[in-house]
Amino acid sequence: MFELRPTLCTCITAALSLHTSAMWAQAPEKITAKPHVIAYAVQPGDSLTSVIQGLQLPEHSAQALSRLHTMNPGHSITALRPGQTLQIPENWLRQEAAHVRVNHLSCTGTLLPELSDGRVLAQDQWLAEGSTIKVPAGCKVGLLLQDGSRLQLPSGAVLRLDVLRHQPLHKAPLVQIHLLQGKLGLDIYKQRPARSRFEVQTPKAITGVRGTQFRVGIAPDSQATLIEVLEGKVQAQGEADPQNQTIEKREGLVINAQGQNQGLEALPPPPVLGVAPQANAWAFMPVAQAHAYLIEQLGSANAMATDTPPVTQAPTVVATADRSPQAQLYRAASLTRSGLQGPSATYAMCSHGQHCGVPFDLSEAHGRTKRFELQQVKGSAVQTILNAQVPLNTTHMIATGLAPGRYHWHIEYTEPSPPPQPDHTVRTQGDFILTGQPNVSAP
Repeated sequence: MFELRPTLCTCITAALSLHTSAMWAQAPEKITAKPHVIAYAVQPGDSLTSVIQGLQLPEHSAQALSRLHTMNPGHSITALRPGQTLQIPENWLRQEAAHVRVNHLSCTGTLLPELSDGRVLAQDQWLAEGSTIKVPAGCKVGLLLQDGSRLQLPSGAVLRLDVLRHQPLHKAPLVQIHLLQGKLGLDIYKQRPARSRFEVQTPKAITGVRGTQFRVGIAPDSQATLIEVLEGKVQAQGEADPQNQTIEKREGLVINAQGQNQGLEALPPPPVLGVAPQANAWAFMPVAQAHAYLIEQLGSANAMATDTPPVTQAPTVVATADRSPQAQLYRAASLTRSGLQGPSATYAMCSHGQHCGVPFDLSEAHGRTKRFELQQVKGSAVQTILNAQVPLNTTHMIATGLAPGRYHWHIEYTEPSPPPQPDHTVRTQGDFILTGQPNVSAP
């Protein structure tokens, strides 16, 4: 009843509805701030020699080793044991250049994303520290960091990679990016080491984060910074603010053009899909806390965000394909009066009886073997209904014969890294709700 079926869909999109486990995010600290002492857990096979190879010691190495002895009383650093914890000054950790890969690039117009030097951005291109990316109208770009963290740039975004480094010993990426214009979606790898740094700056604010999913944007009219936390916690500080502000899950913060914190706001839930009886059509129900809505039609269940203009009321969904065996997909979110966007929900509408196919875009992992898993969620019970290896060059697929209900999808593949870094596993996941309403058509 269930099968994987390739399709010739030409859209190239990136995953938006990604979910990560929440981890504590400390106050943002400049990457160039006073160094800390980190705790390094000795791994099997480690020796003093291998540990030193991961360090950039001061000029007087003998004195440095003596300091290591002093900092680790009761432990012999010349006879390391797996599980032993070494205290090491963070500024001794050797740093190497890191890179990000352009894992999604989609444009509907003639203009293409480019770097600051005028070079056109290309799919699977590696970008290094110092790169500035400009995304024109009608385009969207997805970036994948070496630790699996994701950056999503809709049209109008301008982003500069200020710091992009890697610490081989501690395996702690150092990332500092500057959003100059537009909006940026981030899904941070949940298992980043405790001392890893990830900062997002705008002209008037700085946000420090570890292990979370959030968005940062610059309002085009007011030039205010908008920060929306979907998972975990972040801390942000406006240029004129005396201290950091902690932003919890499902909260947002506006920092005005003068760099002043405007206070926390609760993010509104997404509108629920219902039926408008008068029109005999699917419609999104109004949300009490919402001022406006973002409603966008999707080409796949894991499509990347776009710059869809907001609507001022929950609109009736139009144009579902009559009797089509493939579900029509929409993503919906609510906006506050200040412009903060709440979490989104993805809906699949089946006009072909009670069972439909749902498309997925696998172009991100083109040329790589992928594992695709689809689960149906019924209360606390989870049933796996699809679990398959997808061929190397399959870029699109359809999960067919799905009944109404809530579904969770999971895609996994091996991501190559530039030498000498080892390859690593990339995982994305998300949810959608499939609704079957016989005889529903466009109003």
